[in-house]
Amino acid sequence: MKKRHEILFKQLESYRSTVMDVLRDVTDEEADLVPSGFNYNIRWNAGHIFLDQYLWIQVLTKEKMDPHEIKCVTEASDSPISDE
Repeated sequence: MKKRHEILFKQLESYRSTVMDVLRDVTDEEADLVPSGFNYNIRWNAGHIFLDQYLWIQVLTKEKMDPHEIKCVTEASDSPISDE
């Protein structure tokens, strides 16, 4: 593996760990709230963060992604408040 890929993987691993530490303290009720002035809830944003990381790794490793492997809840037009 190229050195720059190793560095990025370590950064992604550290970032993911930090986000997971924060999310452990978030209740299901809190995760589904959409704060005033925001368009998305914590659950949606966490899904977006982790999907984005997965896609970065896919690009670097050039491995094919099975679209059924991940349920994408972060479509650009998908918003928890889109029905309002």
